[in-house]
Amino acid sequence: MIKTKSGIYQSELLSNSSIIHGFSTKTFGDMTDRAKRKAFFSALGIEEASLVWEEQIHKDHIHVVVENDRGSTISGVDGLVYKYEIASPSISFGIRNDNSVVLSVHTADCVPLLAVDPVERIIGVAHAGWKGTTLHIGKKCIREMEKLGATVSNIRVVIGPRIGVCCYQITADRADVFREEYPGSDVVGEKDENFFADIGKANYLDLLSVGMKPEHIDYDSSLCTCCMTDEFYSFRKSGKRLEGEMLGVISC
Repeated sequence: MIKTKSGIYQSELLSNSSIIHGFSTKTFGDMTDRAKRKAFFSALGIEEASLVWEEQIHKDHIHVVVENDRGSTISGVDGLVYKYEIASPSISFGIRNDNSVVLSVHTADCVPLLAVDPVERIIGVAHAGWKGTTLHIGKKCIREMEKLGATVSNIRVVIGPRIGVCCYQITADRADVFREEYPGSDVVGEKDENFFADIGKANYLDLLSVGMKPEHIDYDSSLCTCCMTDEFYSFRKSGKRLEGEMLGVISC
């Protein structure tokens, strides 16, 4: 993952010129503010009217997007998948002019996943909090992309900035859930009789479990939203009042 001069985190895995993607930072401000979102979208060359949003209810439901979903929020889901027409998009002066669907995911500690099969032009996004993670929403997102015609060997996934194991302290009961879902792994750590979960690593393991190669997954374990408060918003760091949210978006 690299940070561009404009303040957007992007993956070199998705450097193909037809793939537009990125994660916002505090450079752009709180993405619940429409004016601030506009600056982020402008930097990427996309229009807000092209976005499809998720309600994000911390479950594992995934919606197959259709063209008429553009500009709307899909209720009851934490994942979206979409298949474009195979014809290549038309891009002029950095602005997409084919009215492409753009999928989005908003976070402030949870795991954002951006996925793409650039050969079949199929994209997906998922929002994975601790519940979505232990329900294996990332794995299910890949399976839904496959149903649309994607091939695992072609899919690339970016695991975006999220709270790290360094900061995500959990209860003993929640630790048991992670251990049950990820047996034999180091997803749960223990320090001074406290338990910590690595939800980024858990999603990485899920992607490997469906046959993805490590080199096709961009997972930077150092990007902790709770540690890097100069860069990212963090629900845990903010306390009861959330200061802001980031956005992850992808279009192909």
